[in-house]
Amino acid sequence: MLMFKGVLLIFSCSSAFEISYCNYNATDRHIEYVCDVSSSSFADQATEYLYCDNYASEIKKEEVEWLSLRVCKAKELSNDFLDVYYSNLNMLNISHIGIETIRASDLRNVQRLNMLVASHNRLHHIPVDLFISKPELFIVDLSFNQITQLDPSVFDSVQNLMMLFLSTNLIEELHAQTFSNLHLLELLDLSNNRIKIIDNNLLVANYVLQIIGLNDNQVKRLECEFLATLTKMRSLNIALNTLERVDSSCTNAGVHIDIEIISNESTTELRVSEGHFVISFIKNDFSKIRHLNLSSRHIENVAELVHEINPLIELLDISSHDVKDLHGNTFKEFRNLKQLYLSRTNVTFLDFAMLFNETLLEVLDLSYNNLNEIDVSFIFILDLLDFSELKTLNLKGNNFSSIDDVMSTDLPNLSVLNIAENHFSCEYLVGFLIKWINLEVILDNRSDETYFNGIDCVRENPVIYKMFQMNNVTFVVNNFVDNSINHSEDVQTINSLH
Repeated sequence: MLMFKGVLLIFSCSSAFEISYCNYNATDRHIEYVCDVSSSSFADQATEYLYCDNYASEIKKEEVEWLSLRVCKAKELSNDFLDVYYSNLNMLNISHIGIETIRASDLRNVQRLNMLVASHNRLHHIPVDLFISKPELFIVDLSFNQITQLDPSVFDSVQNLMMLFLSTNLIEELHAQTFSNLHLLELLDLSNNRIKIIDNNLLVANYVLQIIGLNDNQVKRLECEFLATLTKMRSLNIALNTLERVDSSCTNAGVHIDIEIISNESTTELRVSEGHFVISFIKNDFSKIRHLNLSSRHIENVAELVHEINPLIELLDISSHDVKDLHGNTFKEFRNLKQLYLSRTNVTFLDFAMLFNETLLEVLDLSYNNLNEIDVSFIFILDLLDFSELKTLNLKGNNFSSIDDVMSTDLPNLSVLNIAENHFSCEYLVGFLIKWINLEVILDNRSDETYFNGIDCVRENPVIYKMFQMNNVTFVVNNFVDNSINHSEDVQTINSLH
């Protein structure tokens, strides 16, 4: 990792560079010019040798490697500003001088430049050819300017760039190809801009990127495809955004991910140990998330995370995590919850009183757990619970042999019921399903002692068959709609439940 070295400088502004005196550090070969309006111009220093107030002997131009300015100002660099230097200059600090434009010609004679610091200026545009012929450029700092957009190819010629600082500008959007040639980039700071959308492919080519700052933007969504490209990262800072959705469901299923919740008065961090990946939220911002999908595999401490979630959350997916210790207060505050996914969470017993406040719930996924009964207290408290909005209930892959407490009178809008891969007998299914109308029932088509070849037992009974037709019950067997039972065209797609 490159280390910064140099002098902490204080700058102001003027119409043209007027050099009052200079200081030279022979160890670092660092020359610092101090400007003053009463002195000769910088161009007048264009001799074969340089002279500094603190250095008695003459300084050869080719010996200077670092250049910085203090108490200087100008709207732009003069054409001959760097003409006094040969190609050995590798650090240029032109920060705090108030320049409004920078041209490729300004840097034409510094082809061995390693570090460019142009922060705290008034730059509003970066020319597409600014970095051409700068193959050794490792660090670029353009922070604290007024840059509104970046040409997608502006960084194409600096493929060895390791650190890029673009914080505190006015950038609103980034093209997916903007950083595509920066394969050695380790740090990218985009904080304090106006970015609203992060393209899923924005960092797909930045293989060694370790730290990215996205805080203080207007990002509302972090899609799973974007997070999946950050497996090598050490830190992602997205504090002070307006996040509404975070989705990590498509992360590498073969990778063990350990999310550790670290909370204090101001910050909540989600640490992913594999890949050393850290997501840092300010608590107030984390509480704004409306859609949270953490259904990737092997994430630990998810139960702790749930307690940090925004009470106004609408979608929560914590599938494939061990949350069997969820208790009655886990979802107590989620009064706006519409979709809850608890698939493969090792739940063995579900107290429906836990969902007492979820009156807007439309989708409930309890698939692939170890449930064998619905809590009997459900019968007695159902008059107090309101599940009238529930449209999809997924009980696939459990140990049910009966679900008598799931009644059509209590779930009047239920339209999709997945009960595949349980232990219902054919006789029980006929008796249970005949009580429903306008229902899509999902079954599996396995030949065993309980299903008797799927739903053949229903089809072979003319009376039952006719009743199902009248009740508009549709059967889906292995994602195939059995139109021999019902010819209704109003069949919903529920691929997300499989």
